[in-house]
Amino acid sequence: MRLVVELKKGKGGWVNTADLMAEGFINDTMLHQPYSNLRNKLEGSLKEKDGQKFIESDGSKNYRLSTHPDFVTFDRKKLITHPDPDMVNLVSKK
Repeated sequence: MRLVVELKKGKGGWVNTADLMAEGFINDTMLHQPYSNLRNKLEGSLKEKDGQKFIESDGSKNYRLSTHPDFVTFDRKKLITHPDPDMVNLVSKK
């Protein structure tokens, strides 16, 4: 969801791994497994798009979703009542 929030800001959608670590989304900046795991989980929902290409890296520990912001939708009303407070916080920031 953090990558979606950045994408929706309309500034390219890039998120730095150090920022994700500071925000508590990643515990170790040397691990790339969180991105791989996310790619694998999303791949079944991506129709014809490869998960590796969908979550893009610039080689400098910056990541983004490789899609147009209008192609990503979510139900804010449902997410605002999500049991995970981090999710509620992210949805509230947009």
